[in-house]
Amino acid sequence: MNLKLRLINISATTNKGAVCIYLDFYSKEERKQKKIGTSVRVEKSHWDSKKEIVKKSHPDHIELNELLRHEKQKIYDHINQLKREGVEVTSYSLDKIITKKAETKKDLISLLEDQIETRQ
Repeated sequence: MNLKLRLINISATTNKGAVCIYLDFYSKEERKQKKIGTSVRVEKSHWDSKKEIVKKSHPDHIELNELLRHEKQKIYDHINQLKREGVEVTSYSLDKIITKKAETKKDLISLLEDQIETRQ
């Protein structure tokens, strides 16, 4: 299992502008790769691929690196949860738990909205 931060160039033809940073999960056992999007976009010149951080040359490097660290930690938390539950960590099981967390949040918001509507 391997988890790295990588740039994904959206506009390969122009090779200019900000590009997305993804968490790249790779499972050696199943030989599958899962790209997990982050909300961070930077220009290639501001990305240090060896250190997997936004360079100090970017004006918001501290905040962006903290956000990326937090995103990466969330994935490790999901991986640890799967291990505690005795579930094999694969790209499929990781995707399933990430999707489940997102659906749970969505359902909670819908539930709260319904409660507000019924009280009015």
